[in-house]
Amino acid sequence: MNKLKLFGWELKDCPPTDVESPSGIVYCFVWNNPPQKQDFRTARERKPGVYNKLSDDEKCEANGFSVFTNYQDILVAKEDYRGFRKAYIAEANLTSECGVIKNTPSGYPSHHTWWPPIEKQIWLLFKIETQ
Repeated sequence: MNKLKLFGWELKDCPPTDVESPSGIVYCFVWNNPPQKQDFRTARERKPGVYNKLSDDEKCEANGFSVFTNYQDILVAKEDYRGFRKAYIAEANLTSECGVIKNTPSGYPSHHTWWPPIEKQIWLLFKIETQ
């Protein structure tokens, strides 16, 4: 795991030490069907002006990707945030080769921050959820 070059690697203590290897289905918001590279920009990339104002822990999370391990949670988040209402929900089956993950609930019990390997084309792991 520590031999992978992960998103967040340039920050001290990021990803944090209390991460796990991902295992199982995760869900995330994307804007394209099928998911594209641009769907997987970090919060740091999407909001660079806000990034410098964050705490170190927040910067670490901003260098990862938000995913949910429970489908109902992502549906609630989609309703809660107007900006996600037109987004697609994509799913992927993550394995230990997919980096590291940490539960970061932020209002939704199954919300996680995921730090994948930089060289992995992560958008290819995801497909649009059709439940």
